[in-house]
Amino acid sequence: MKYIKKFILIIIVSLLIMWIALFYVVNVNKNYQSKLIKEVENKYKTEEKIKSVNKYDNNYIVTTKNKVIVLDSKYNNIKEEDLSSLAENINEYTLIYKNNKLMYEKTILKKDKVIYEYYDAYTYEYVNNLVLEG
Repeated sequence: MKYIKKFILIIIVSLLIMWIALFYVVNVNKNYQSKLIKEVENKYKTEEKIKSVNKYDNNYIVTTKNKVIVLDSKYNNIKEEDLSSLAENINEYTLIYKNNKLMYEKTILKKDKVIYEYYDAYTYEYVNNLVLEG
């Protein structure tokens, strides 16, 4: 009986620790996203409210209700597209700007490597991939 109580206590404490760790990671990500949005709002003026910002390489990919705006590291507008002109992001991949193109990036984590697959943002067709092995 004594061992059962210890076992149950260990399980409860383990679950509590995992829940706290998950809450921490989600909260850190929200704070990072909020800071990016505020940073872009302070340096770049847009008429629409910014929904999300993704920083990729030295570019900011800004999403509003109707547009996608790509800014360089100095907040100069590189590209601006209507969201309606982009293919539907069925799998919710990350929208990036690479090689002067808007693309969706899929990240696949394997045991010994990371695979990045790139899809054209306008057609959702496969473009290429990058494999990092470790």
